[in-house]
Amino acid sequence: MDEAAGTPHAFTYIIALFESETAGPPSSADSEFWADAVGLDTPVLSDPTQLMPTKMPYEGSIPSRCAMTPRMEMIECFTGEPADPDPAIEAIIAHAGG
Repeated sequence: MDEAAGTPHAFTYIIALFESETAGPPSSADSEFWADAVGLDTPVLSDPTQLMPTKMPYEGSIPSRCAMTPRMEMIECFTGEPADPDPAIEAIIAHAGG
């Protein structure tokens, strides 16, 4: 776990792929390749049913990301590359009480 923006609030990233490099359904091999290519040691999940965009506030922009609570409740979702400061991290900190 990392600490969010220098605060004591612990968080981790969970990446979920809903398509492969060719826009088809992703496989576990796609998840493994993506994690290795980016250098992640956090989970990279694949959604071979490609239902994720229909269940989340996905607006067609990649990357999309959602800040979630430890109970996997969505706090807020964002599209585009993370900014500095990252609004997803700020949403986590605000939800945790500052």
